Amino acid sequence: MSKQISPNQKLLEALNPQSIWKLFGQLSDLPRPSNHEGQVREWIISLANKSGLVFKQDKIGNLAIYKPSQNSLSQTKIMLQAHMDMVTEKDAEHQHNFHTDSLQLRILDKKIFATNTTLGADNGIGLCAALAVLLDTAISHPPLEVLITMNEEIGMVGVANLDPSLISSDMIINLDCEEEGNVYVSSAGGRDIHIDLSANRFELAEVQTEAYLRIGDSFFYDHTKEDWQVVSIKLSGLQGGHSGVDIHLERINPIQELANILMRMPDLNFALIAIDGGNKLNAIPRECVVTVAYQVNKPYDMDSKTEFDPINPKRLILLKSEISQYLGQEMARLTKIEPDVKLLAHWTGSVNSDAKLWANNYTSKFLNLINALPAGVIAMSHLIPDLVQTSSNIGRVKTDLNNGIITI
Repeated sequence: MSKQISPNQKLLEALNPQSIWKLFGQLSDLPRPSNHEGQVREWIISLANKSGLVFKQDKIGNLAIYKPSQNSLSQTKIMLQAHMDMVTEKDAEHQHNFHTDSLQLRILDKKIFATNTTLGADNGIGLCAALAVLLDTAISHPPLEVLITMNEEIGMVGVANLDPSLISSDMIINLDCEEEGNVYVSSAGGRDIHIDLSANRFELAEVQTEAYLRIGDSFFYDHTKEDWQVVSIKLSGLQGGHSGVDIHLERINPIQELANILMRMPDLNFALIAIDGGNKLNAIPRECVVTVAYQVNKPYDMDSKTEFDPINPKRLILLKSEISQYLGQEMARLTKIEPDVKLLAHWTGSVNSDAKLWANNYTSKFLNLINALPAGVIAMSHLIPDLVQTSSNIGRVKTDLNNGIITI
């Protein structure tokens, strides 16, 4: 009885070279986010054992597999190097657990994609190429060491903590590259920056009182939850990409773009509830969603004692129309840059009972901070043509109960 193969393996079985694509199909069935490469490591070890190859593992989890020379008299020892983990990005609405689920591969226009997630070809295809050489019994090669490191995508942790006794090669061929036929002679370095902004939040009353509420520099009548209407604005459908490889392409960063759109809204009388965009530091985000609450009546002016204006349904209708028209204009502008972009507003009614709103001055401070952060190419090399020397990526922004957290 033949062994049943997975849909991923079935999809790739006819592709050439079959030795590589067969392995990539198997690899795509295994979860491998950074810090969770255990299943992939065991799969690699099982392949080495089946082929009678010697391997070693250091304390952190890096693997080195050794193969004697084959059909070759050369004694120059060559190292092939790749890494186990992948960047784990997915569309927000797609239900996928990178710790347990297989990727869902598909072929479109002679290109391989993963459905609604990253593909993991970085560095899955390099890893499978190295393994294919190890398993090939006919190819000619000198003595080989295949070094497979872990946690590369979160700061080259595996390499930084590598036990040097694992390797003794004369030369190294790194397989974590982007273009066939090119040799890379250097690698980018980077730093992670975490910005934590504490916010003054407030809860809305269940019933209306005669008290006044100070929000930043403004006074408001002590509104009930019904006086505020919630809208979620989502910017999605962007290309995203790798913060190192694709940063020069000047793709839209949805976190910064959405903050900019909000600060140019036709009505700025809103309070932030939540913002969620991006997932990984080294990935240009593909979408961001911001939830805000709009006050649907007039502020009470403590100086002029302007008469309080209760909830005005006409104002809400006008507000929705103005925002819809404005977002449509922004959508038209962005479509010229990113053809698949979506910019949608979803009104959900009054504020939930457990929601806390950011004070107006903290809302504007946080959004202005995002807008002020450097994003994209900062400087090009003066020595090497077309080489990005310095860049920055706003990779993640998220709010919790009390803070706004930005990571670049």
